[in-house]
Amino acid sequence: MAFKVNVLGVPVDPGTLSQARERVFSLLEEEKPGKSVFSINPEIVIAARKDEAFAEILKGGDLNLPDGVGIVWASRLLGKKVPDRVAGYDLVRELLPECARRKLKIFLLGGRPGVSREAKIKMENEFPGLNIVGTNHGYFTGDEIGKIREELQKADPDILLVGLGFPRQERFINEHAREIGIPVSIAVGGTLDGLAGKTKRAPKIFRRLGLEWLYRIVSLRRWDRFLSLPYFAFLVLWEKLRGGTIDA
Repeated sequence: MAFKVNVLGVPVDPGTLSQARERVFSLLEEEKPGKSVFSINPEIVIAARKDEAFAEILKGGDLNLPDGVGIVWASRLLGKKVPDRVAGYDLVRELLPECARRKLKIFLLGGRPGVSREAKIKMENEFPGLNIVGTNHGYFTGDEIGKIREELQKADPDILLVGLGFPRQERFINEHAREIGIPVSIAVGGTLDGLAGKTKRAPKIFRRLGLEWLYRIVSLRRWDRFLSLPYFAFLVLWEKLRGGTIDA
């Protein structure tokens, strides 16, 4: 993962799940803290094109996962092959056994009230030795940011999983987690709901065919996401016609 590819202005790391896992642990070993891991999908790319400040945050990501079959398709069409989709949920699941072995401290931030606590219980039961040092729901207000920061400073986690939805989670990592000095913060979207057993992943056949997005649209009635995909495809095709570069 020595280079990044540029998908409509957003840099993406073209690696496999195992490479992403190793990259996270290498980030933990770097002397300077405040590293960030973001998941990039078509919706996020479109949002970044409309919000320059958000785009700059994504450009500063230390590891940008190609979390969407649309990202893989776009990269290949524009001339650089991203090997496969790397879902944020899969990355977290891949990290947990080694986190337990290394006794790394993890903090869960996000979800509805009670979700992160339920995720903590399930994760610790599934991965004996996993050290989750704190949880907090994602429905906090701006006035409560100071309290959240104090909790994080006191817990002193090695890894912070932030499930606030985009762009809020990326902004929180950029504005607060970096300043606090948390070694690695990972934007995980709805992963905490999945870890808590509140939502189900798409059946394997959908994931194998790269159609997990379709399952989510139908099961969660995410029609807004459905509408964003044709627009993303149009932008990619237009970039191809313009002869745009894919190099970040």
